[in-house]
Formats: sequence, C-alpha cells, structure tokens
Amino acid sequence: MLFSYKLLLLYLISLFAIVILPQTWLGYLIIMGMVLLSYAYLKTNIALLFIYYPLRPLLIELNSGLTFLGDVVIISSVLVILYVERHAIKSLFKKLSFFMYFFLFVLVGSVSALLVSNQAIIPILMEVRALVIMTLLVLVFTSSIWLKRDLVNILNISLIVAFIISLYGLFEKLFGKDVVFPAAWASWDLSSQNASRVYGALANPNVLAMYLLTVFALSFLPVIRLSVNQFFLRLVQFTILSTVLLTVSRGAILAFLIALMVYIIMTRSWKLIIKIGLIGVLSFLFVTYPVEYGAEYIQNDATTEQKKNKKRKKSESYSLFERLEMMFSDSTIESSKNWGRLYIVDKGIEVFQDHPVIGTGFATFGDSATQRFPSPIYDQYDIDEDIYSDNQYIHILVSTGIVGALLLIIFLVRLCVVAWKDFYQEERRLFGLFLIVLMISCLYYNTLEDKTFMLWFYTLLGWLINPSRQED
Repeated sequence: MLFSYKLLLLYLISLFAIVILPQTWLGYLIIMGMVLLSYAYLKTNIALLFIYYPLRPLLIELNSGLTFLGDVVIISSVLVILYVERHAIKSLFKKLSFFMYFFLFVLVGSVSALLVSNQAIIPILMEVRALVIMTLLVLVFTSSIWLKRDLVNILNISLIVAFIISLYGLFEKLFGKDVVFPAAWASWDLSSQNASRVYGALANPNVLAMYLLTVFALSFLPVIRLSVNQFFLRLVQFTILSTVLLTVSRGAILAFLIALMVYIIMTRSWKLIIKIGLIGVLSFLFVTYPVEYGAEYIQNDATTEQKKNKKRKKSESYSLFERLEMMFSDSTIESSKNWGRLYIVDKGIEVFQDHPVIGTGFATFGDSATQRFPSPIYDQYDIDEDIYSDNQYIHILVSTGIVGALLLIIFLVRLCVVAWKDFYQEERRLFGLFLIVLMISCLYYNTLEDKTFMLWFYTLLGWLINPSRQED
C-alpha cells in the first residue's frame, strides 16, 4: 500500500480541471480512476478524503459528478482492507465488536421508519448513509497497514487545507459573498445576522467552525510540532482562529472551549490554556479586527446602489460576544419557541410521546434525508417541511425511541473506555477531547451527520483501536 504525493497532486489537478470544465461525466471518470488505483494506492485515496470533504459543498456545487466521490473511495478502501486482512478478519472484527450497538441503533431507526411511519426505502437509505459512511473509516484505520508517518502526512495535508479554507473565509469577509461564491450561493436570502458571518467552502458557518477547530486541536499534537515548520504552524493557527471568530459560531466555540477546560483539568496542561489564549488574542487583534475593519471600509467605498443595499444589510451584523449575550434574551427565546430550536424540541417531544419505544424512524424528523424527501409524519403533527432538528439528541429520541437511545448510550460508553485506556498517549487524550466536543455539540447540531468532524473523529478512533500498528 503506497502513499504518493505525485498521485495526490494529479488528483488535485484533475479536480481543478473538472471544476473548470464542469461536465458531470468527468467527475464519474475520476471516481472510476480512483477505484482502479484503490489497491495499490489506498493510502493516497484516503488522504484525498481530507481534502475532498472540507471542500465538498463547493466542489459538488461546481460539478455534481463529484457528489459520491467520498462514498466510493471509502467503500472501495474497505473492500481492499477486508481482502488484505482476510487472514486476520476475526481479530479485526473482534476489536470493533462494540460497533454492534451503533449498527443496532441504525437498524432500529431503519425498521421503525418502515413499520411505524411507512417511509420509502430511498430516504431511509440516504439517512443511513449519512450516519454510517464515515464509521467505515474505523475499519480502514484499524488495519495494520498504516505507518505513523502516514498519519503525519494526513495531518500535514489537513493543516494546509484548513489554512487555504481559512484564507478563503477571510476573502469572503473582505470582498463579500457575491465575489468569492458561486452564483447560486451568492443569491442566498440570508438574515441580516447571518449575512455577515463567514460561510466558507463548507457553505455553513457552524460546520466551518467545527472543522477548523478540529484541525486547530490536531495542530498541537507532538508529531505535528516535530514535522512542521514552526513559523508556518503558528501562521496556520492564527489564521484558523481568526476565521473561526468570523463565523460567529457560538455552538462550535462553546463546545470546544468546554472540552478544552475538561481536557486541561484532566491532563493538568496549564501552559496550554495560556498558549491558546495568547493565540486567540493575537488572532483577534492582528487578523480578525483588521479584516472586520477592512470589510467595512470596502463596503463604505461601494458606489453602486446594489452595494449600498448590501452595506445596510451587513451593518446589522453582530459580533460573537453580542450573539452570546443574545442567547438568552426574551426575543431570542420567543423566536426559538415559534420557529427555532425550542420549537423543534417541543415538536420532537410531542412525536416521541406518541412513539416512545422505537420512534418514528429515520428520514421522518429533521435529518438530512428530510431535507430532500417528504416526511410521512409532518402533516399529522403540523411540522414545517424545511426544518432541520439542529439537535442530535432530539433527533435520536424521535427517530429511534428509547431502544435506539439506549443502544447509542452503550456505544458512547464503550468509546469512553477507548479514550480512557492509556490516557497518557497524546492521540488518545485528543480523542477524549473530540468525544466531549461530540457530546456537547449534539445539543445544538446534528453532529453525527457532520462529515468533516466525524472524518477525524473516526480516523483517530481507528488509529487508537489497533495498538499493533506498524511503527517507522
């Protein structure tokens, strides 16, 4: 199994060409090529995922033929691993036996969708795909084919990608969405509060913040400090935090801050909080604030009536601190009850009370599948068609009931055991931090469907499960 930077560069050139010449069949062609190379260059294919997923919304907006590139790469890689590890397949699955609880949870959600809600097969499969596809990476990274330098290569790739995406976000803030975004994105009808937030290549400020903070946390691993130029590393960290502040994502920032506090208390890494605090302050003073000021200056310098209208809209933007103050204001709570997160929780509890055992099933309440397919229960409960639960817990409770929730709790407990075992290892500590972030962020996001966060979550999990992996 080879890792080739030359092949990775060829993949990137191909993706760039496909974007410039947006023919769908070209997207299918590169996917076929990657499948053919999946045995000899599995590591290179997997490394591409750490470029593809952070750019996926932008790539598929420009060429829909790339929609399933990630799925195909992961599935073909799993098939290769099963073949390579065929003589140790029992041992491999024994290490992953606790995933039985997760797949039973998925089974409950699928069966209840069919039996309770009479949902169609395709929407159910789409939601199962959203929840399961990234878990297959655990099997891939549990394999003994990986060297430590392979993980370092992927970490370095993630640093570069996060840096580029952060710069893209800064340009978005400075020059406006209509300059840097595809036409379909630039025409979004955003509220005055959201219009000033950085959406980035991920087309969502919260998902963008979760991804960037994930890479920021990874940048403190010892293997990164030893393999990356320190000036570049600090530059990446400053740029990432600056862009995160411009997303004004309360949920992502709070989740990582709370997880960081727990991490520091448990590991007694008191110097770390000073280092991160210093990076945060300098990022705000030397990048975030100047970019905010520059964006305001550029808007004020606009001469057309169209730009004047944008100025009026963006002048109503709020800083992170103002949005934190607004979290518990009377107006915010009232609007949340009428159409926001509290409304969704109220409706979810109403549905759960009618179906407490196994729920109403996947693709029936506020998940990614209901964004594309109609839910059979929305008319009955007078639920708006375009809602997204933005709360993984209420989604789990409604979709899988008490049975599914208990299965997922058991799975999470087993993950905690993985994190706690040999806690002195830096990678294991970091996985523990990600586990805390996952549990907190699920209060206000459907984090299990967030591919950029779960990409690294399951990668680290697979890496930690196999203690017999090859060392350099």
